Amino acid sequence: MTEQLKQFLQNNKTSLEEDDFRTLYKNWSKYIDSDDVSDLTDLFLEVGIDPLNYLPEVPAKYAYYSKQLTKLIIPSHIDRILPFAFMGCDNLKEVILPASIKIIGYFAFDRVTGCRFIYRDTSSNFLE
Repeated sequence: MTEQLKQFLQNNKTSLEEDDFRTLYKNWSKYIDSDDVSDLTDLFLEVGIDPLNYLPEVPAKYAYYSKQLTKLIIPSHIDRILPFAFMGCDNLKEVILPASIKIIGYFAFDRVTGCRFIYRDTSSNFLE
């Protein structure tokens, strides 16, 4: 079934609207084991779609132990990163967080080593 979703996304990513992506991600993540949410995230990223552009928050276990992420730019509309979101992302080397982030859940970046965090203030200047 995952292969079917991948094929669907590849064939339709230019014709789908923002709400379609949001609905697809949320509906698919409900029907899979929570440990596989990161697999769903990887699948979206693999076809060139960043789910964070369509979600109101970073879901729990969003990229749990993902090997695919090397750089992460959290969009400014996101205000929460839920628990375990990026836990164990060994290849993650840079994270850009917007000023809109109000909550970072427990263990959200646990076991992420050697990563540089950059905080963006409201005037879009970067702070390190």
